[in-house]
Amino acid sequence: EYLVRFKAAREAAGVELWSLLIDDGDINDSENGDRDREWILSWIDDAHALGAKCARVIGGKQHPTQQNLMRTHEQLKRLAIDGYLREIHVLTENWYPTLSTPENVHQVLDGLEGAVGLNFDFGNWGGESKYENLADIVEYAEGSHAKCDYRDGKPDVEDFTRCLQIAADADYSGPFTLVYGEPGRVWESLDEQRELVRPYL
Repeated sequence: EYLVRFKAAREAAGVELWSLLIDDGDINDSENGDRDREWILSWIDDAHALGAKCARVIGGKQHPTQQNLMRTHEQLKRLAIDGYLREIHVLTENWYPTLSTPENVHQVLDGLEGAVGLNFDFGNWGGESKYENLADIVEYAEGSHAKCDYRDGKPDVEDFTRCLQIAADADYSGPFTLVYGEPGRVWESLDEQRELVRPYL
């Protein structure tokens, strides 16, 4: 009943529900992966009931061994089929150990032929190779978490715009999901980020 009321209110307000974020479960856990996939599928059912277009699934929390990467590939394939039957497109994200490098992202997503897309997160990877690594996986991006870091109350414009430019250079056409940068300044920081994103729309 709650899902029905939520969907009705969302539609009445003219709000699109792009993606439901499923923030738990470990599909490549050797003992509980199948159980967690079924639990994730129950949330994909909820995503359908809410009228979402996509659902984002964690690619795995295990160390990225060859066996674990293959397990993630197969589990995502199964979820993609089940999602398709529910009119939900499955995404995963460059997040957690299994998808912690471009090489791992390629190995899992190559061969799925777009059945599983990527939620391209600006803030999950760091270090000197951050921009090179993000540029290496942006080809899969269908959604994004456009995260802007804040320091001393000010947005890190250089980092944020470099990530936006990576998306632009790849002709990215999906949504930019803004993530507020500072406790206590939620709406102000979102307004600041929106202005930074506007030239890339």
